[in-house]
Amino acid sequence: FMDCILPQRQWRKLQVNANGMQSVEHDFAATPYCSIESTAFFDKCLKTMAGNARIQGFFGHRVDGLRALDGGGATVAAVNVATGIAMQLQAKLVFDSRPPAGSASSKTAWIQAFAGWEITVAATSQPFAELISAGEAVLMDFMPSLLDAAGRSMPTFIYLLPSSATQALVQATVFVPPGAIPPSDAALQALALQYLRTKFGELNIIAQTAEAGRIVMDAAIAPCQALQTITKIGAGGGFVRAATGYSFTRTQRACEALEKAVLRAFPAHSLGDIAQHLPVPISFQSRAVPWLDAVFLEAIGAPDLDVGKLMARLFDTVPATRLVRFLDGNARAADVLAVVMACPKWVFMRSFFVCAWRFLNRAGGSAR
Repeated sequence: FMDCILPQRQWRKLQVNANGMQSVEHDFAATPYCSIESTAFFDKCLKTMAGNARIQGFFGHRVDGLRALDGGGATVAAVNVATGIAMQLQAKLVFDSRPPAGSASSKTAWIQAFAGWEITVAATSQPFAELISAGEAVLMDFMPSLLDAAGRSMPTFIYLLPSSATQALVQATVFVPPGAIPPSDAALQALALQYLRTKFGELNIIAQTAEAGRIVMDAAIAPCQALQTITKIGAGGGFVRAATGYSFTRTQRACEALEKAVLRAFPAHSLGDIAQHLPVPISFQSRAVPWLDAVFLEAIGAPDLDVGKLMARLFDTVPATRLVRFLDGNARAADVLAVVMACPKWVFMRSFFVCAWRFLNRAGGSAR
């Protein structure tokens, strides 16, 4: 998708700041941080599909049910949301990308809540000129943590992506612990504007567009491990990295693994009954990743861990390519070791044993 990315939407340097501590400026030129306009992304996908006459699109439909058939294949019950007309489709394979039900309220699910603005300011001020000239973005600028209703700390940071000297996306992001209620979008948007005024002074904002979202960060969601008649993909298939919320390149790796599995399930010489070929195992991440995610999420909930200083330290001491692979869930053993060596050992060792104890209790309960 590199052809969808505008030159001004790529950043080769990233800042991570916490309590006055700023990470060194690593050069991410080999793996630049990029932003893709959603219209460009969907246009490319739809045009690619339009080139295949065998692909049909049913847009504006709500899926009400999926059912695997005894002889192979599955049925999909859908309703047109505009007309209310129901229909039923039948397919040999179904990929279900609907969000996992109930995950956001589970005992292990963190929520990454973010809201902010795409802004344009008057040309007379050009507040983002310095960042633009350096090809730099603010990936995380940690603020005093917001507190939930129980007084628990919720790590909070600002994310700033400049696209010109007068244009930028600014968002306030908060990691919401399990069971806590995320701040409102309005509260986070106000925080983002407050950050801009503090950092750049009063700005003459001439245009602004609101942005907001929620990402479930749940290490308990099992990653998709096999192609089946009905296969969960997307967030429900573990395509989102639980510890970071990153999913774009993970999704591409997962789709590549699924593609290979489909080709094994549908031999080129036979497109008939494939029930005997399923399930086909797939793997798009190391088996250690869910464990690393669980330990990290347990650690950031510890009252004695300063998450901002931790992230600044990681960006300060871990080589850029190693850190990118780790954050993306595509780490090698040496990458994991480099990150572990940069982390506060006591907090993470404690979190490791808490997760191990929790796992053993679950396993013991299942055995009983």
